[in-house]
Amino acid sequence: MWFMIWGCSPVLVDENTVLECDETTTSDDSNADDNLAEDSGIEPEDTGEDVESVWSEATLEILSPQSAEFIFLGEETLFEAAIFDEDGNELEFTEIEWSSSEDSSWIQSGNSFYDTLIAGRHAITAQAKLPNGDRLSYVVGGVLVQHPNAGIYAGTTSIDVTINYSPPITVSCSGGVTVTIDTAGEFGTGQGDCIVNINGADIPSTYLFDLELVEDVVGGTAALDLWLIQQAFPLVGSVGDGELTASWNDSILSGYVDVVGTLDLTRVSLY
Repeated sequence: MWFMIWGCSPVLVDENTVLECDETTTSDDSNADDNLAEDSGIEPEDTGEDVESVWSEATLEILSPQSAEFIFLGEETLFEAAIFDEDGNELEFTEIEWSSSEDSSWIQSGNSFYDTLIAGRHAITAQAKLPNGDRLSYVVGGVLVQHPNAGIYAGTTSIDVTINYSPPITVSCSGGVTVTIDTAGEFGTGQGDCIVNINGADIPSTYLFDLELVEDVVGGTAALDLWLIQQAFPLVGSVGDGELTASWNDSILSGYVDVVGTLDLTRVSLY
């Protein structure tokens, strides 16, 4: 844009001389449009360079849950992820997609929410497509979800066998037992062994345990394999706070032999 500027008025020097004003022109003001934009509050056109500089060094991180975290089955858990710039400052971004290796139907979105997971050991993945087109992914593994009573239990079994002879003969034994309760906390299986000494003869006996759990109540059977005797005894017990106890008391061979047994186990591993 060009401007004509009148810088003075005619001046009388003497009676023969009049100093006339010179016409002065200015050069094109290349910043006029920008100045006008600033004055009017109009933002300059975004060239895309700012977007690239902000997001080019961005990183994605899952803040919750943590790797190898233990979560009770049915418990709502915080899932949180964030995008950070190269200086470690969190950027405003919510378009994050979530998935689990253990449950293909579990698909969520957002940067922060609460939800539950099915029983199992999960690898949780968060993914994001940034405004500059870059894709980021972050995985936390070993997230264990199971019932509070699930896990591997170890301990001892004690057994008394009474032969109702005249006089009665009672023999006892104890041995090691390992029982595994599934991740849903509904079923358990295990085995125990001990040596019964009858009339100076050592007779190995084996118990196979088949447990059913309803919350903290334990039921099921202890199946005895003792020499020529194979018998399943119903048992009752309880489980909680990492401890499992149970007992059984029954007669076999038409009441000729009474069997009393107990379990006393402690959880040694979640899984």
